[in-house]
Amino acid sequence: MLLGYMPNKIKIDLHSGTSFDYLFAMRHVKTGIETRNNLLVFHLEGLINLINEIENDIIPKTVHIVGTSYFFNEKTLNKLGFELKQASMFYRINLFVNFID
Repeated sequence: MLLGYMPNKIKIDLHSGTSFDYLFAMRHVKTGIETRNNLLVFHLEGLINLINEIENDIIPKTVHIVGTSYFFNEKTLNKLGFELKQASMFYRINLFVNFID
């Protein structure tokens, strides 16, 4: 459920799964807290895989990992070690459009 969009030597743009992914990949999971917990596990597994690739020099340490999220709150992101910055207008519009979806 965590995707790296257009990765390159400068930046990896992280995105969460789409509504389509949720409907088809998560249809066997009960709605509510169970779904939220499963999504959190999937996102954390993706982040761990990303960390492993950085530690094993598959992804250069100079690559910036960026993304916007309505799934994680600021407190959780700080605990995970992310640095929060104001999103650009493009990212805010993209997040809004995807949030409506």
